[in-house]
Amino acid sequence: MSARERFFEKLSPDLRLLLEKAEKFVEENLYKRALKVLRKIEEFLPGDLYLSDRIRELEGMDRGLQGPVAEGSQLLSGLHGETDSLLKELLRDLELDEIRQGYGDLSGVLEGVVVLDDVRFRRVALDASVFAGVSNNWQFALTCVDRLLGLGEESFEVVLWKLRCLVELEKFPEVVAIFSAQRWSDTHLIHANFLVGLAYEGLGVRDQAKLRFEAVSKIDPSYRKVAQKLLNY
Repeated sequence: MSARERFFEKLSPDLRLLLEKAEKFVEENLYKRALKVLRKIEEFLPGDLYLSDRIRELEGMDRGLQGPVAEGSQLLSGLHGETDSLLKELLRDLELDEIRQGYGDLSGVLEGVVVLDDVRFRRVALDASVFAGVSNNWQFALTCVDRLLGLGEESFEVVLWKLRCLVELEKFPEVVAIFSAQRWSDTHLIHANFLVGLAYEGLGVRDQAKLRFEAVSKIDPSYRKVAQKLLNY
């Protein structure tokens, strides 16, 4: 059972009404109002992973970000806003000395994640994976997210981030396979289409790449570099 399915099983009728209200606010781009409602639900379901991911996603959307498929220095879009704050949170969660480790020394941070038990690992895994990606250590980022998925975390955000890792590692056939096997929500499909478009492009399947980039452009012509991509077709 996915994290999303487990979340919906927990909802009482009144919480379902609140969730519907929140999603209606999302449709109207009223993210602050949606977040207020979701945080109310969180009071009744503290620690729910799917709900935490949804709140974090909307916080990114409220800041004008577009999910975890950003490029270059914007890799943290939809996850956290700043690399510095991400590292500070990781150091705190791992109980490492920020001054001793230093911002330039990633080994202590990554080694600290590797040895965590499953419970603590789940709490910091996605942040650690994203931070590794920001540091261009995509193999470690993929290792983290694979372990997280193995522990039963199947949120769209985690699967999207795995796609991002695989694209960076040029494992394009795996990107296509995961994309095809997943039933994407409308919110996440734009990000997934862009990533699988990059994968098809890497495989040299230009007609499929064009279709995916066109699907992204139809929803948001200003999305990342999709307009530039389409100029090549």
